[in-house]
Amino acid sequence: MWVRWLHFRVLVAATVDELEQRKKYKSAYVFSIATLDVNHMNVPKEVRTYCPKCKVHQAHTISLYKPGKRRALAKGERHHEREKRGYGGQKYPLQHEFAKTTKKQTLRVKCKVCGYMRHKDGIRLRKLVIG
Repeated sequence: MWVRWLHFRVLVAATVDELEQRKKYKSAYVFSIATLDVNHMNVPKEVRTYCPKCKVHQAHTISLYKPGKRRALAKGERHHEREKRGYGGQKYPLQHEFAKTTKKQTLRVKCKVCGYMRHKDGIRLRKLVIG
């Protein structure tokens, strides 16, 4: 049903022979199931998007957000260590079994003019390639 809304035909080929056979359709886009990777995404190094500080569209560089090292002397860390101390053990149960196979990857977007940095929402992907 979604093919009709996009106004072009999509043909999916399961084998290489089917792929060669279906190339005779000039008005259709042909995809092979073997080469279609849904958990892989290519992102450009530079993109032109809106900067809230400049209030105009500017060139932005894109990088992958990585959290910094946790500080042992932060208030939350000290509180957590205090709660774990003594009899009774862990205050809340540790998670041992995980349902998800991937983690959300957040993109860090930096304006090339003013240097303003912001984060784009995380995308659940297995592999993210910038470049």
